[in-house]
Amino acid sequence: MGHSWIFWGAVTLALMIGLLMVPGIREILKAAFGNLLIPVLSVIFVTTFRWMIWAIKEILEAHLILMKNLFSPRRAIYPTLEEPDQDG
Repeated sequence: MGHSWIFWGAVTLALMIGLLMVPGIREILKAAFGNLLIPVLSVIFVTTFRWMIWAIKEILEAHLILMKNLFSPRRAIYPTLEEPDQDG
């Protein structure tokens, strides 16, 4: 892709600034940004935030299980059917 995206980004920004100078186009763009772009970005933000909370919760639960398994005796994790010897 190269560095052509910088050029096209600059061209797009210059065209947007130029179009915002015309009052009629400014009102159309204001409506487009207000009615379309802002709600879409807010939905993307909320969805991303919910996914991040879910991912953090899953990671914490996995760590809790790991800590439980590390600090529990083997007999508590894998109980056997045999009774331990009472006479030692």
